[in-house]
Amino acid sequence: MKNNRTCLERARVKTLRLSAINLDLCHANARGGHLDQDWVRDLARLYTANGELNPITIWSDPKQPEELPLVVDGHHRIAAYRGLKKSKTKARVLDCSYKEMLLISGRLHVEASLPLKQAERSDFAWRLVAEELGYTKKETSQATGIGVRTIG
Repeated sequence: MKNNRTCLERARVKTLRLSAINLDLCHANARGGHLDQDWVRDLARLYTANGELNPITIWSDPKQPEELPLVVDGHHRIAAYRGLKKSKTKARVLDCSYKEMLLISGRLHVEASLPLKQAERSDFAWRLVAEELGYTKKETSQATGIGVRTIG
């Protein structure tokens, strides 16, 4: 029976030092260009509130295994970690060709999501508290990215 899982589905998650990742913004990333500093600040706040962000996605060129892996998706998360003086991150490691990696990069960046702004997260946290459905402070914090102490 043939394994039909995609490269992204087969990706393994591991913890890496940020210094062991090539942070070139253009090479493996469909977005290219600059970082949105407002989004970096929002991610840092989310990390501070929840203690975790989604793993980044990296790719190593099988033709050049001595080179540092490239970031396919996650430059903003890395910038947030650096701002918080973190040295490690969880990463999904792609094991595929350059051609397939570029398609994955495009897919990851096309699946756009408009995150809640800080005020919207605060309003939503208040709603979860006000509706008296019995959410714990931790559950409310994880759902909204607002700190447990602020919710208290």
